[in-house]
Amino acid sequence: MIKHLLFRNPTTFFYNTGLIILFLIFSLPNNSWSQERPDSIQYILKSAPVTNTLATIRDRLRLPTDLAFHPDYSRKELWITNQDNVNTGGSTLTLFETNTPDQTSWWRRDGNAWHFMSLPTAIAFSSDNYNFATSTGVFDANHNGTDFTGPTLWSSDPDIYAQPSGGNGSHLDMLHGSPFSMGIAHEKDNAFWVNDTYWGSLVRYDFVNDHGPGNDYHADGKIWRYEEIRMRRLLDIPAHMVIDKDRRLLYAVDNGGNRVIVLNIDSGEKERELPLKNERLDEHFRMMNAEFEVILEDRFVQPCGIEIFDKYLLIGDYSNGHITVFDRNDDYNELGVIETEEGAGLTGIAVGPDGNIYYTNRTKHIAGVISADPQVVSTVDEKEQDIISISPNPVSSDHVTITTSREGVLRIYNSIGSVCREMKVNPESDTRINMSEYGKGAYYFVLTHEKGRASNTLINL
Repeated sequence: MIKHLLFRNPTTFFYNTGLIILFLIFSLPNNSWSQERPDSIQYILKSAPVTNTLATIRDRLRLPTDLAFHPDYSRKELWITNQDNVNTGGSTLTLFETNTPDQTSWWRRDGNAWHFMSLPTAIAFSSDNYNFATSTGVFDANHNGTDFTGPTLWSSDPDIYAQPSGGNGSHLDMLHGSPFSMGIAHEKDNAFWVNDTYWGSLVRYDFVNDHGPGNDYHADGKIWRYEEIRMRRLLDIPAHMVIDKDRRLLYAVDNGGNRVIVLNIDSGEKERELPLKNERLDEHFRMMNAEFEVILEDRFVQPCGIEIFDKYLLIGDYSNGHITVFDRNDDYNELGVIETEEGAGLTGIAVGPDGNIYYTNRTKHIAGVISADPQVVSTVDEKEQDIISISPNPVSSDHVTITTSREGVLRIYNSIGSVCREMKVNPESDTRINMSEYGKGAYYFVLTHEKGRASNTLINL
């Protein structure tokens, strides 16, 4: 692409190169990732998406099944679960400075992953305490013919997770009531929902207070089984789940039934107490009269991944790598289909802090990100350039005056996307910068304000 931009006019060259760099700046998280994610999906649907590979088998990805961002976006951490095999147990790969030039990775396997992370199918973070939980895709985590398995709670603290504890691995808790749990979603604190395909229902697990790394006290655990919501397993393909905490809705993939279900998590009532199984619990109830409905049926081949963002519902199809986007505010009307480059094997999908779509492919051992075509993004961004005024422009290594119509943080990026300067600005006073301190080329002024981001480009001749 760069070869086609080598025009004789340097201003034209810098401007066109700027569209690419500006796209990268807008599609990548900035130095202080906001907890408010921008809507990049609208641009992805309008363009030929751009795919970037983040990690492969060389980074120790092995049969990745799901991914989740650490809830504190400023940490720029993306956690990925590796299925691995029964003999070793699963593992995780954590990406730091995700999708930036400074990205690094951290691979870890717990000391007793053979039991506590046996063929993990999904991962979900607690936004309240930064613990995370994984679901296990085996019948028996002890591997001796019983049905002793279920979701596991972990700490994301690197000084605790996958470190020696003096006990049984580093896990914080585990409850053993759901063999072949193919998906998991966080509700609050240490409470998670599980897609239990062995007993065939949605199940709410509350670990309550964790027992600490490597310990084994489970008697405060609470398990509620929503047995009227039938869930079926499709081979060993994960069936993921996600919760809209504002609307109090759980979206779950039932891939054995080729459908997607939505449940009001505040509905339902305890019908009767169930016998204890495998361990002592504080509560073990059968729930009835929950409000749920099938919202999509027979629309996919092998539905697997699921994500929500704003009005969007995204469903990933394992069979072909397609991500179909639906409008939750318009009776789940289909908005479009996004194709991942790897094809079959698509497992987890997640909308990142930058609004782009991140995904894993189990058969290709890949984690990737999908963003919009830069020309589409730049066309939209140009409408906001009047928010940042730069004069004179172009400039020959002299002072320029910057005027903004909104208060925020202004960052100046060079042509390779590095931050040259960062400052606070407001409409009440102009800002002067001496461009003689910088080399020749295109510089991209990006203002992060309360309603989003705006940009402008300066050519330093």
